[in-house]
Parts: sequence; C-alpha cells; structure tokens
Amino acid sequence: MKQSKFSWFMETGFGKGILFLVLGVILLFGRENIISSQTIGGILVLLSVLFLLQEINTYLKVKKSKKSGEIADEQHSQIASYFEKNNIKYIYKPKEEKLFDFYLPQYDTYVKYWGEDFSKREELIKYSKKAGIKYVEIFYDKLSSMNLLHSSFMKKLSEQLKKK
Repeated sequence: MKQSKFSWFMETGFGKGILFLVLGVILLFGRENIISSQTIGGILVLLSVLFLLQEINTYLKVKKSKKSGEIADEQHSQIASYFEKNNIKYIYKPKEEKLFDFYLPQYDTYVKYWGEDFSKREELIKYSKKAGIKYVEIFYDKLSSMNLLHSSFMKKLSEQLKKK
C-alpha cells in the first residue's frame, strides 16, 4: 500500500517538529484564562524548535556524507550504492560512533561491514549492548550480489526495528 506524501511527511522528524510547533503556538497564544495551556504551549514550542534543529543537523550531515562514487573502499562503496538505489539516507563513517561504517538516520540504526577480519566483533557486540545502540551487520559473503545483500540487509533491519 502506497503512503500519501502528507502521511510520509508527518512520519519524518520535520513533520513531527512542525506539528508540535503549530500545537505549541496555538496553546501559547490561545485563551488567557487557561494558564496551564500557555505553559504547555511554550514547552511544546521550545521542544519543537530543538527537535527541528536536530533534524536540520542530521539532514546536513547526510548531505555532506560521501556518496558511493567518492568512497575509496570498494565494499563500502557497494553498500553506499545500495543505499542510494533504495533511497536510504546514510552518513558514511559517523563521527559519533567510530566503530561503525554507516549511520541510517531514518532508522536510527548503525551499519557495520565485516570483511574477513572479525577480531573486533565481540568488542562491538558488548559496546552496542551497553550503549543501547541498534546496528545491522553486513558480512563480506553477502556482497556477492545485490539481491543477496538486499534480502540479508532488509531482514536484519526489520529485526532491529521490531526490537524498538
């Protein structure tokens, strides 16, 4: 079932931020005899502005992130190309979490590509559990074809989203 543009927009951070901003302004400048509504309105306006600033920051990071053609590592470039073809916004080599290769802001999920060296995998698992980080692992044998990558990645991503 295809989503309307309005419902898709309302699911984004921008849509939610604007909705809270409108509600906050209505409550803030609404009737004066309801004192608590002005307080709640002010809080909603403040929170929505902070939320929108965070969304703008994420948008700018995605926009600045390297595109698949600019990534020197062939496997990472292939994964980035997959994200681009499927309209999945990503941040390559996120500065906040250096153990991961990609961050998917739409899903609040990190992605780690494992070549043939799994020596730091246990460290990553422990760290992620302790920090409450959601992530998807992609292994080198899944990059042999885009179909295999797609089915493997989408299955792991849906498992992570169900945990949410």
